[in-house]
Amino acid sequence: LAAACDGAFAVINATGTDHATGTQSFDAISVFGAEAVAKAARAARASVHVLVSGIGAGENGSRAAEAKRAGEAGAARAFPGSSIVRPSVVFGADDRFFNKFASMARFSPVMPLFGGGGTRYQPVFVGDVAEAIATLVDRGVADGTTYELGGPTVATFADLVRFVLKT
Repeated sequence: LAAACDGAFAVINATGTDHATGTQSFDAISVFGAEAVAKAARAARASVHVLVSGIGAGENGSRAAEAKRAGEAGAARAFPGSSIVRPSVVFGADDRFFNKFASMARFSPVMPLFGGGGTRYQPVFVGDVAEAIATLVDRGVADGTTYELGGPTVATFADLVRFVLKT
């Protein structure tokens, strides 16, 4: 990490996982990793540190969400002024949300509607998330602000599955 951060004006940490396996645990990636990157950014005297977390970090009680929130706290301690970016479900060419359900739809006559399909989402385009992060870097301000990013449309999970099936 020290070598990767050496001489950097900005350090952006966009690592994370929604599925822990083996040594790639939520704590290892989202907690220890977030703090380690922030420490390396501070040691390298970077002006800006941005941690990409997830919308609702720590709010839904899942281990992944709790780890993201703990990682945010660790990053803020290690690099005071860290900006936290919390995107909603991110979509784009190789996303893990729409593509997963599209792949399932090709082979399964039935689609799961987790939580009855009523959970609401506000998908955000990956390019918009990247633009928001670039704006933070361009501003060069390390003020400790948390930004929650969502797209212009709010839809239920059932609506999104119907969109995938139609598309």
